[in-house]
Amino acid sequence: GSDYTKVLTYTDPTDQHTFWKFNKLANGKIHIQSPLSNDSLRAYTNEPNCSTYQSTNDAFKWTLEEFAEMPTTLYLAKGQAYALPGEGTWTTSSPFVARILNGQVIGNTEGTATLTQTVNGTTNVYIVVVKPIAVGTYNIYNINTNQYLTMNSNGFCAMQDNPDISCVWTVIINNKTGLYQIFNAQSSKFLKSNFTVVSSTADASDSGTLWNIVTHTDGMQIQASHSNDSLWPNATSLYCGTYQPDNNSYHWAFFKS
Repeated sequence: GSDYTKVLTYTDPTDQHTFWKFNKLANGKIHIQSPLSNDSLRAYTNEPNCSTYQSTNDAFKWTLEEFAEMPTTLYLAKGQAYALPGEGTWTTSSPFVARILNGQVIGNTEGTATLTQTVNGTTNVYIVVVKPIAVGTYNIYNINTNQYLTMNSNGFCAMQDNPDISCVWTVIINNKTGLYQIFNAQSSKFLKSNFTVVSSTADASDSGTLWNIVTHTDGMQIQASHSNDSLWPNATSLYCGTYQPDNNSYHWAFFKS
């Protein structure tokens, strides 16, 4: 934040000292101005600290570059693109699994590939794991019961014969962990495992909303990350649950909604 001349740090994001406006110049660069004084952010080559002042020489002209973070192991959903850091050149060990195109790595098919970045003769190696389900909106269908996953009015996971708006789910992935979250469009809540009963929550940080999706020959297994128990349509209960056996009651198909 700007203290009129000094540039300091503030912990309160509502403090007016932390507000800035960006003015684009004719040459494509920008001035970063504090609304408190209209002074511009400047960098000194002979001092350790930035400051603000009214002059408009080169010390006050900035460019913005997008920052691309690259984790050591990157998880991608099938078909998902991820921006690579711009330095150096990138190669992939398996374009069939993950290809590189226009500065992005794109998950093609489920599997693992190695990405190599070469910068000034130095190489950095990263692992890319492509997961089986693409990010998108789906109806989720149980292969054994021939029913669709839904969210009832009490916020519990249940099953029904025909899909409607309550059966529409948005699947997203965390690129650092490879875990999915499954979001119900009608209720605006995430599918949540309570270890046995499956309910819902609006809290995206709840660990019960994190799921692994595992490929089997006859469908997908949806496993709660915190217990490794699998989602199943509990026939003896009004609600779905999670449990440990692995049979076709636990296998699901994802149909684009």
